This record gives sequence, structure tokens and C-alpha cells, in this order.
Amino acid sequence: DFEADQKEALAEEIRDIIENVFTVSVTRATTDRIFDGTAIGTDDFVGFTGSRLLGIAKERVAVAVRVVETVLREQERDTITLFAGKNVPPEELDAITEYTEKNHPLTDLDVIVTENDTLDLLICFE
Repeated sequence: DFEADQKEALAEEIRDIIENVFTVSVTRATTDRIFDGTAIGTDDFVGFTGSRLLGIAKERVAVAVRVVETVLREQERDTITLFAGKNVPPEELDAITEYTEKNHPLTDLDVIVTENDTLDLLICFE
């Protein structure tokens, strides 16, 4: 059983971790739309965090690479975790992983493949 001061220290550490995580969702657009002046076509891949569009392209790998480059240029991050749903082909995940390891060798990279069929790709930066 934790003492009160241990519980508070643990809670503070968890808050710090949560505040330090920055997550971007890479997914396929299901309809044509205009977002903040940018045209997004059906089947385009987009990278969003909150209400910010970080990338758009016809290929998932291109969006993921753009997201990695944009975030690491704007913020210092030590770890990237890729959460890939079952709709992400292994060769695309390999391409994203290889690019990141080659171009950011000092950044720890973790890959978690899930059986989730609604999740496409989440890129979490810590």
C-alpha cells in the first residue's frame, strides 16, 4: 500500500508523462472536404493532431514521414511509438520505421501492431 506522499509523487509523475506525449493520427479520408482552406480528397491520407493538419498525401508513408519531420523540427522528442492497426500493410510500416531509424538515429522508436480495424496509424512522440 502506498503512503499518501508516494501516491502524490506517482500521480505527479503520471501527469508529467501525459503532458509530454504528443499524438498524431494518420488516417484515410472517406469523403472530399475542405479543411482550413486545404482540399482533402477521398482516399487521401491525412495526419491530424487536434484541429491541426500536419500532412496530406496520396500515400500513408509520405504523410507519416512528413509528420515525423514536422514534429521533430518543432519539438525535441526522445521517443516515437507507432501504433499500427491491421489496415496498415507491413511493407508500409517497414518503410516508415526504416526512414525514421535512418534519419533520426538518436530517437528511440517502438512499433506496436494491433488487430484494431478502425485505427490506422497513431504516431506518439515523447
